[in-house]
Amino acid sequence: MPSMTSPEIDTRDSESRSQRRRNVKRAVNALQSALAQGQTIPDDTLEQAIALLRDARDLSPKATSRQPSPQQGASSRSHKRASSDQYDQLTVWMRLRHTSKPTRGYRVQYEGAWTTVTPIGGLQASSIFPNPSRGFTDLKLKQLTNDHLDWNSRQGSPFISIFTDQTHAEDWALKWSERNGGKTVNILHIECNKITRLFSVKEVVDSLGINTDMLPEQYEDEYLAVNQVPAEAMVEIQPIFSQAALDAASAEEQRLALGIPPQDDQHVRRFSPVRPTERRSLMLEEGVDFSAYMNMNRDSPIEAHKGDISPV
Repeated sequence: MPSMTSPEIDTRDSESRSQRRRNVKRAVNALQSALAQGQTIPDDTLEQAIALLRDARDLSPKATSRQPSPQQGASSRSHKRASSDQYDQLTVWMRLRHTSKPTRGYRVQYEGAWTTVTPIGGLQASSIFPNPSRGFTDLKLKQLTNDHLDWNSRQGSPFISIFTDQTHAEDWALKWSERNGGKTVNILHIECNKITRLFSVKEVVDSLGINTDMLPEQYEDEYLAVNQVPAEAMVEIQPIFSQAALDAASAEEQRLALGIPPQDDQHVRRFSPVRPTERRSLMLEEGVDFSAYMNMNRDSPIEAHKGDISPV
């Protein structure tokens, strides 16, 4: 069997790299054309294009034992810059939406929030962004994220805030309850892999250079879901209320909070009060969804608060 000489190997390697560059160029042109015409880009098509572009960063010719000429060196740097530039042509949204999702998220749902609970137990943002598969331009994503992080903004948002640190969510909920007369706040435990579009606030802020008055530790564990969170993503409901709420509770509710079994077993199964010093959660049983839970057990002031949750 004849052996392959070094020039033959170099030729095949060069042809392979040229073909990969052509594939990258076609992928970028197809994405730009689809965005310009307002077409929907399927997720699998976008993922394939991103994979090609990431791979393109390694398309510069391999080093050889021979010292390249100045012309060859300039050509190599030019190819590398071109591949990197093509990757950078993708919007931040196209890159961020494909990062890995956290396993579990924690949504603080409080009275007066802008995000609403849907009749079937999902969550819906206060403003719906049409055709999110097209994504956002960098300018639009920056504007929407800035508005979302600005507590003084009265603009509706297509984003739903979710923490990945449970302690952060609990502390946030407890402080809100203390500032609002002991009103109950629900922390919704969410399976993030059931959310279609979810991205990290920190990545967006860092990538777009967003200036915000918030400290990094306030949003480093925050993710944003786009438009909605499906009901099937809800796995637990964790009610949080302050000591003021416990003091105002009925005798039966105080016994529940102190761990004394009530006569009504159904009540204790549906509702686990939470004190600042002892936080417990309620696992949704099979066949019991969030909307059903919200409409049950309206036999006390604390339970009544749960039915009055407005937009987030």
